[in-house]
Amino acid sequence: MPKAWSLAAVALLAACQSTPAQPSPELPEGQPFADEQARSPVLGLEFWVHDVKAPMRTRAENGHDEVQTQIGRGEFEVRFPKRSTDVALRMISWTDRTIFALEPGQNFMDVAFLRPGTGMPDKMEGRMTLLLDAKAQNYYAGKRVQRHSDDQEKVLFQGVEERSDLKVDALFVIAVMDFNENETVDPGEYEYFDVRLPG
Repeated sequence: MPKAWSLAAVALLAACQSTPAQPSPELPEGQPFADEQARSPVLGLEFWVHDVKAPMRTRAENGHDEVQTQIGRGEFEVRFPKRSTDVALRMISWTDRTIFALEPGQNFMDVAFLRPGTGMPDKMEGRMTLLLDAKAQNYYAGKRVQRHSDDQEKVLFQGVEERSDLKVDALFVIAVMDFNENETVDPGEYEYFDVRLPG
């Protein structure tokens, strides 16, 4: 080995030995991944469990972005920017990604779970139950939406619907807010979520 290469190798070895490896940051117990963003990038949604923000990150899946988070099986809440009018937050929840098929320009009448009359029954106010159905919507407006702060509103949930015919360890949720009220799927008005349910 040439002397120059030998000296370089010795220097590199000494540098490696003198710099201790940095330990990987540990995640809080039960947290599946690092929290990478404050809110969802399109609608600005946040998921909270017992006043602790749920971890959130966005990943590309099957040609579209999905926001990943984890809420568990008990009470939680969804916070979002204060609306200028009483535009509903619609949440369509199912057990697989087959519902992730919206296309900009679709009329609500042409989407099974967005047609008028597909809202599922729940309480008129208080804590909601996030109901599961691939052809219907959870519809949150009026007294179902509460003030959280000067610039945020929220929907409170007592939990996710429990069904004996479904084994659910993750939910796939579409959130829709028809800001311009044209009953059309528009960019900037919907978002996909992969919601994990441990325990």
